[in-house]
Amino acid sequence: MVENLAAVQPDDDQRCRSDDALVDALIGASSAKRSDRITIAGASRIDLLMDLLHRGFTRASCRAASGPHAGEPASDVLWLPVVGPEEPFLFTLRKLGRELRPGGRLAIHVEDAARAPSVIAALAANGFGVESRTVAPNGELFIGARRETHACALRAA
Repeated sequence: MVENLAAVQPDDDQRCRSDDALVDALIGASSAKRSDRITIAGASRIDLLMDLLHRGFTRASCRAASGPHAGEPASDVLWLPVVGPEEPFLFTLRKLGRELRPGGRLAIHVEDAARAPSVIAALAANGFGVESRTVAPNGELFIGARRETHACALRAA
């Protein structure tokens, strides 16, 4: 029975390569730099955090959308590593998107590119402009967006 499970589950090397490819794509979609403060949505994505830290992105953290974030500095970059069902996605986008600095960048991984129109509409409705869309050979979509800077924020600066 163990042999069958081993054939179905990816080994550690496959998972590492998969995570490396995901991190590469999210870095590309967000144009992240090592000096950026990066927030990864979801406390369960410690694997992506560790990969970023090993690459020299020392100002990265994981954050659950539901937790209190008072006193946390604004992020330069926000990653949504996997966009799930509509309601949790919108909740996460609204909660963590508010904590992104004006002009901050967002990278989203959508496992099914067919969901692109609804994801892009949600981004526009929440103050994000799409800057890039990349469809991977396996049909996954990576969206890069920027939090739009409002005219009143520009006048205040």
